[in-house]
This record gives sequence, C-alpha cells and structure tokens, in this order.
Amino acid sequence: MKPRTLVLLAAALIVLSIAAYWSQQRDLAAQQASEVGSRLLKLEDINQVVRVDLISGTQSVSIARTGEGWVNRSRWDYPARFETLAAFLRDLDRLRVAEVIRGGAEILPDVGLVDDGTNTPLIVRLYTEASVDPADELTIGKPRAATAMAQGFSLPDSRFMRRARGPVVLAEPFIQDVPRRASDWIRATVLDIKASEIRRMMAVPSNDFMYAIIRADDSSYIGEGSLHGVSINTAGAESWFRAFQGIMARDVADPATARESLGYDSADLAVAHLTNGLVVRVHIGATAGDEGRRYAWLDFDYEGPAEGEENDHEGFANARAELERYRKDLGKWTFVLDDSQVRRLLFFRDQLVAAPAPSEGPPPTNQETSEGSQGNTPPDPAAAPDDAPTPESAPLEPSAEADASTESDSPAAGVESP
Repeated sequence: MKPRTLVLLAAALIVLSIAAYWSQQRDLAAQQASEVGSRLLKLEDINQVVRVDLISGTQSVSIARTGEGWVNRSRWDYPARFETLAAFLRDLDRLRVAEVIRGGAEILPDVGLVDDGTNTPLIVRLYTEASVDPADELTIGKPRAATAMAQGFSLPDSRFMRRARGPVVLAEPFIQDVPRRASDWIRATVLDIKASEIRRMMAVPSNDFMYAIIRADDSSYIGEGSLHGVSINTAGAESWFRAFQGIMARDVADPATARESLGYDSADLAVAHLTNGLVVRVHIGATAGDEGRRYAWLDFDYEGPAEGEENDHEGFANARAELERYRKDLGKWTFVLDDSQVRRLLFFRDQLVAAPAPSEGPPPTNQETSEGSQGNTPPDPAAAPDDAPTPESAPLEPSAEADASTESDSPAAGVESP
C-alpha cells in the first residue's frame, strides 16, 4: 500500500475517533441532564420493601417485616424500632439527583464512598417479596455543604451517593446519619407503667432485707419490711413509684443463653403491684459489658382484683388480657439496662426514710434567762429600792400611772409565771 493511502486512512481514523468521542460526550451530557431532578431509587414503591440491610464497616443490621411487624434479624427477631425505620425509608423515597459527579472510581475516597479506614460509608440494600437479590442498593457517603456561613461554618444540603455501580451523584434533600449498630435498631421502650397505676413498690436486694411502700387511699405512704414503722419521705416514695414509667432497654441478649450464667440465681428484685391486680417483677442480674449495665428479666403474675372490685368482670378480663400480652411479648427476653435505670428500680432505702424533725425543747424559765444573761439584765422595776416604803407604810391602792408603768415595763408582763 502506498504511503499516501496510509496517511489518508490514518487521518480518516482520527476524524472518526474524534467524532465518536464528541458524540459519546454529547450523549453522556444529555443523559446526565435527564438524570438531574430524577428520583434516585430505582424501586418505584417504597411500601414494597420487606427487608432492609444496613452495612457499615464491621457493623451489619438486617430488619425484616413479618406478620407481627418489623423485627431486628440481627437481634434474634426482637421488635425493631419502627418509627426510625419508617422515617428513614421515607427519606430514601424522597431523594432526587441534584448533580452527577464526573471522575469515576478515582473520586470515591474523596466523597466517602469507599471504606478506606478513614471513611465508613453506609450501604443500604432494599428487598421485596419478589426479589432474592436486592431490589435496590445505595451507598451513602459524605455530606456536601454548598453555602458557607459565618466563621467558616456551613450547613450540609446534600450527600454524595451511588446507586449500585452507577455514577456518583449529589442527592438531595439532605438526610441525617442513621444508627448503624444492631442494638440501636431495637424497640427501646420495654415497659411504661404510670405511677398512678401502682399501689405498692417492693425491692429485695440480694445482699439486704426486703423493703416496700404501700400507697394508701389518702395518698399517704406506709412502709413495710425494713421500713415498717418508719416515717416515709414522700418525695422519695413518689420518685420510686415512677421507676416503671419508661423502662428503656439498651440491648437484648441471646434468648438461648442460660439465665443462670448471667446472674439470674443471685439477682436483685424490684416488684410493682398494680391497681388492676397485675404484679410486675424485674430480676436484675450480673453486669453486662464494661459500661455498668445489667442483665434483666421480667415476669408477670395476677394476684386478683382490688378490694371492693371483685365483681368488675370487665376489669378482670382486661387485666388477664394484659397479663398474657406482657408474658408473650416480654417474658422470654434477656434485656440489658443502664445503671441509671437499675438505680431507679432499686431505690436506695435510706432515701425513702424521712429526715427527723428538729427537736424543740421547753421554753427557758425566768431563772435560766437570768443566768444566761448576767450583767445584761435591766433592773427589775418591781424590785423595791432600799428606801422604798414598807408594806405597812405603802399606800393601800397604787395610782393609775404606777399600774400602767408596771404593765408596760415589766419583761414578764402578760406571761404566766411558770
């Protein structure tokens, strides 16, 4: 082939390559422009989600929908924190593409979309009933702040994200970080019994005597056990009666673990006797971890209706139904409680004892007053001077002025002599 022909072919190849490049760039720009403002998730209906997996570094959480609600698969199917999950799914459903970022895989560390020891992105996988593989997948990276404010502070308005293996995008509106530990996704509230629903509180420390307080019909408090006959501190008793209101669990342990290995046999005990006849017991076992938390178990019983309500059949049926619900939902679990929660349940006995009233001795006598203020006692107007008239020579009836002077000047005026 002639050299001239080779040159022409090379020139034609260069022209075609340039044209193809510009065509590709034009199509890419058109594609990116069409993606801006579009919905980020491929899944059309967020309500079809039946399972959510969250992966972040070494942390992994799986939350699934069952016939009885959402459960935390990573915590032995304990009920999940539904409100947090529902808010997170709504936030994902609202995400829109604000900008497509050029740069490819090279920019992933810069925007927090790769786990490199410095960044820990959150990978979210969504499953539906019809999908074995994830129906959608998002990697959530660093926030981006567009508007600088005073002193270099700025509010984030979007986040760097990537759907599956697609391009890096800025997604808005901005979403906050979500919990990444399995223990953060359990339903935290275990019990919520108001103080007005409790008639008797009891504590049985493993190393001390039982003490209890009954609330009488007139709202006074009566001590039992080691508090028998003791004057009760009303403020302390009211605080103790609120101990079962808003009991929160930090975590749950594997139900298959033997309770005896977690301190059940030597557990402290806190008991609430409710006005509807239910009895709630909290057994507080050994220390769980290094943060002073304790293992705890709940059991429930029914001691019968209150006096005078024996014929309240509807109240009896409601109490029995509540008993069965408590046993079913809470009876099998080993909870982990904060130390502050434990101290509320096992209220210190000494804080339930009223402080003794200050003693008030008898009023001082005239002699004690005189002896305690020697040298400062004013002369007694009633004391007779040396030249005073003898009783025989004194007038039989004193004058009105003398009577007035005696009544107003005498320190003992109006005070009955002891």
